[in-house]
Amino acid sequence: MVDAPPTPRDPRPPAVRRASRRLFTCGCLGVTLALAALLLGEATLRLYDWREPVAIPVAKGNDRRYHHVGKPHHVESGRGIDGRAITQTHNSLGFKDGEFLKVRVPGVLRVALLGDSFAYGMCDDQETIDHHLEAALAARLAAAPAVAAPNASPAPRSAEVYNFGYVSYSTIIHLVLLKSLVFDYQPDVVVLMLDPSDVQDDFLYEQVAVRDGAGAVVGVDGLEANPIGGVSRLYQYVARKFIWPLPTALRDDERRRDPGDIRQTRNRVAHYRLPPEAWAEHFARTFEYLRQCAALCRARRAPLLVAHYPWPMGVTARQFTGDPDKLRAWGFEPGVVCPDPLGDALAAFCACENLPLLALREPIRQACETIRCYYDTDPHFTPEGNRFVAGEIARRLEENGWLSGPTRGEGP
Repeated sequence: MVDAPPTPRDPRPPAVRRASRRLFTCGCLGVTLALAALLLGEATLRLYDWREPVAIPVAKGNDRRYHHVGKPHHVESGRGIDGRAITQTHNSLGFKDGEFLKVRVPGVLRVALLGDSFAYGMCDDQETIDHHLEAALAARLAAAPAVAAPNASPAPRSAEVYNFGYVSYSTIIHLVLLKSLVFDYQPDVVVLMLDPSDVQDDFLYEQVAVRDGAGAVVGVDGLEANPIGGVSRLYQYVARKFIWPLPTALRDDERRRDPGDIRQTRNRVAHYRLPPEAWAEHFARTFEYLRQCAALCRARRAPLLVAHYPWPMGVTARQFTGDPDKLRAWGFEPGVVCPDPLGDALAAFCACENLPLLALREPIRQACETIRCYYDTDPHFTPEGNRFVAGEIARRLEENGWLSGPTRGEGP
């Protein structure tokens, strides 16, 4: 029988060995307590059903079909961008609107509004584009003569606008919404709002697009790019409460690295600095999704109006002037009016596709002479800007002859 070799003794002094064991024990205990605290925080937020209510950055997602969605039945009261008291309310689908009804009400024109945070409305529930559009359409319908063709449905005398817009949505997500949700509510008309950020958002979302066997886009998987943040309520809480409130200089360096690099996640206006040869690639992507949106609307006999609006820096240097550092962080220079390559390319595309386009750059430029369409310290529309844009949309829908309701004319 061979004796096992003796276990080598730890050459360190006993005091050092005891200190090492205590350190190891304390480390294990610390890790255990940290994990317990994280689990407790996650459990507490889930117990109280806390969810990220509104602001989902473009690189973060929480949904496998629409990349990110709002918190259903969310109601939040606080201070708006301009410091006024506002209330923002979500319906059961997470959109900033009342409940959507699948049953049609006779005599009511139904409009579906799609867009990003401009359509969502960075303001009170009663100051959004959809709210003002309902009022503008109702006024026009009430003033119109009640003439209907024989055996046709009565002409609408009122209107309802369902707001499917949400923060950082873009054309590829609008396409998924049209395929899977919007037409469940039988809209008579679809209005799709499009701005410069859609170009970059489509580029980013396409990388996590979900496709069917034929290669068609059927979803945008936000959890693929954000597996932890999309699921963890604690992660979302910390980001919302502690990271996003940091001063611009501490968290916006990425935007400053190369204002013309569309691959930078938070460089929201990169295409203004893109060289002309890059426009074709990125604009073509967005235009293809827009073409598919138009085809879906055409198949459902619901006319589609594309409304293109610029950011304030593309209209006049007198808008969005309150914070020069924030202005520079978004890739612009104070006092400089930026070009609008997307608007020019979109006009050519819509003319080629016979797709109605409401180009809002010049109307907004003129309106800015008398009203403040954008906030001083944020590029979104003010309540006055929302009212103006809603009026322009209502005017164009009437000019196109699309207020006849369920007859669903083809339009120009």
